[in-house]
Amino acid sequence: MPALTRPGRYHLTLTVRGQVVLHGWWDDADVAEAKCAGLVREHQDHGGVEVRLTELDDDEREWPLSEWVSPGSG
Repeated sequence: MPALTRPGRYHLTLTVRGQVVLHGWWDDADVAEAKCAGLVREHQDHGGVEVRLTELDDDEREWPLSEWVSPGSG
């Protein structure tokens, strides 16, 4: 059986009204940050949206890099 590989180092999530609707994993920080910015632009006028970008360290812990919450989501 082949060994499982870990996902990319950078993890992006899109949450809408409390439900995670999208996950993305990238090894390149620039790509992950561009995807994050794109999701914020795409959803900036929608309520109940959260976009989070985290970095997975070598011990498999996730550290927050960026978080955006649309107005009215609180």
